[in-house]
Amino acid sequence: MVEFNDCDDCGVPCYGRRLFCKQCLYKRSVHPQVESRHGYLVDEKLINVLDWLWDMGFSTLNSCQNNHGKIWIEFESDSFYEFMDIVDIKSFKLNKIVRQFEIQKHEDDEDDESIESVSIRFPKKHLGCFERELLKINFI
Repeated sequence: MVEFNDCDDCGVPCYGRRLFCKQCLYKRSVHPQVESRHGYLVDEKLINVLDWLWDMGFSTLNSCQNNHGKIWIEFESDSFYEFMDIVDIKSFKLNKIVRQFEIQKHEDDEDDESIESVSIRFPKKHLGCFERELLKINFI
């Protein structure tokens, strides 16, 4: 069953756990955001990467095109390990870019369950290489 809440800014109904409708969320965003073909608002510089990852079935939780000067993509842990299995085999360059990662656990406020995630961060200047390497290993 889909939940509906009213946007905290304008009162428009929005679905899921969202506190703000898409328009108000966009206005509050630090980085320009665009809607992905999967229906999510994402930082505009990450749209291609995230759509490619989602097309391949990988689950992400958060992302940012400038997280303290770095690209940040947070995966559900199982998706991260599947992603890394492919990266390890198919792309030395991509492997070098994503080797800086951290494992995190999050508590879900609603049901007190722990969710494990893994984040990768890499310098913004490597985003173009990251995208090219994804294409080379036929993620899309």
